[in-house]
Amino acid sequence: CIKHLQKMIRSSMSYDLWQKRSKWGIEVCPICKVDKEYVKMESHHYPRTLFDVVDEHLQYLIDTNQLDEKTDYEVCQEIMNMHFTDQVNYIVLCEYCHKKYHDNIPEVLDVIDEKWREQKEMREKRYNNTGDKNEKNTG
Repeated sequence: CIKHLQKMIRSSMSYDLWQKRSKWGIEVCPICKVDKEYVKMESHHYPRTLFDVVDEHLQYLIDTNQLDEKTDYEVCQEIMNMHFTDQVNYIVLCEYCHKKYHDNIPEVLDVIDEKWREQKEMREKRYNNTGDKNEKNTG
């Protein structure tokens, strides 16, 4: 069920829009410092994976006796709303560092938490300077 919902989310137009939005203001990969002009940038759910986010939301719906009344589509919409209201954390990495993370390469694993915090602070400062609620990442 979680994998099915993950697939629905990742293939949605909302997720594509969130992916584009999540990369705003990121000019270089925080790990290798390569400019976005030369490499594809990718948003990576961190520190919780998308699987974790879906699992936790399903557990919430079970605990509050709401799951039976929701369609898969409605659950996916709720999870995407969490993305757009910045209740889901992420870090933007170049495609190569993203792959290194998933391959457990120490040069990425050793610094990802620090770089994630830096990007999160940057987003929060941008929100504080613009007052744009949609730019705030609180989770």
